[in-house]
Amino acid sequence: MLQNWLQPIDYQNEAYEKDQLGSKVHFHSTDFPKLQKLKIALIGLEQNNTDAIRDELFEMSGTLSQLKLADIGNVRKQDVNFITPLLKECLEGEILPIVVGGKSEWTKAMLHAYAQFKSNSIHWLAIDDRIRLEKGFNVGHYTILGGQAHHTYRNEKQRIEKKGWDYVSLGQVRADIKEVEPTIRDADLVTLHLATLKFSEAPAQINPSPSGFFLEEACQLARYAGMSDKLTAFGITGFDWEKLELQTAQSVAQIIWYFLDGFCNRKSDYPASTSNLVQYLVHLKEQDIHVGFWKSLKSGRWWFQITDHQPLIPCSYEDYKQASRGELTDRLMNSLGR
Repeated sequence: MLQNWLQPIDYQNEAYEKDQLGSKVHFHSTDFPKLQKLKIALIGLEQNNTDAIRDELFEMSGTLSQLKLADIGNVRKQDVNFITPLLKECLEGEILPIVVGGKSEWTKAMLHAYAQFKSNSIHWLAIDDRIRLEKGFNVGHYTILGGQAHHTYRNEKQRIEKKGWDYVSLGQVRADIKEVEPTIRDADLVTLHLATLKFSEAPAQINPSPSGFFLEEACQLARYAGMSDKLTAFGITGFDWEKLELQTAQSVAQIIWYFLDGFCNRKSDYPASTSNLVQYLVHLKEQDIHVGFWKSLKSGRWWFQITDHQPLIPCSYEDYKQASRGELTDRLMNSLGR
């Protein structure tokens, strides 16, 4: 039972106006929420800072249509081995956990939970300013989104490239943020380390830096993550809970709000359903192969498929357009090389 790992919190729906987010939340206060109908839950890993973030989040607009969010409280013990079974139980119950905690090591608990939950490896996408992939992490595919060259060591990048994993720099994301949406859509787990933001956007960071994303950009990336039907967990880490102040609490709260906005706008596209996908075939003369591109009638999003037996891989309209001209984007080239 999930409540065995969690402490109740002192929040009530009645404390909020009907147009505030807090009025829509099912709180673990006296009774534990019935999660089967809610499907998404906020979990605090460090009480004081998570409560500060809650204070800002629940006063935000409650205009998110169809939102059914549970706040199931704070963990009773701050330990990776204690938190792992809690997250595993969420995954088994098809409850998407939003995990909020300052320490970077909480990502280990999320990855360990996936390793115990799934026999096959997962795609972990880290929105971060540097590579934090420790040895022993069991991932099938790893993507670093927002990496900065001055924080990237040659041996780390070579290790990623050797495995065919993805390193997307801060500059590449900024050049056209819409083009990273398919990459996010392909992930099972997305984590956001607060050091990916400029120090001026969230001062209470671990590893603060003057460079990074603006808050608006981070919120857009979080919204993309929330919209993905494949995504089953989201985590925010990398803030110093002893130094947490109002601005950083507001920044984290906004990121969560936009993730929830994306979640409320899920379209049940692939892999949830292929019933509203239309296929377009493109013949690549140089490679002498046919690539199937699929467009969703619900969302306008795109996927592609090299062979009939391969799962659909998220892509963009730009990938399709270039393939139609006989040109291959990096996304298609990487898939052909796998």
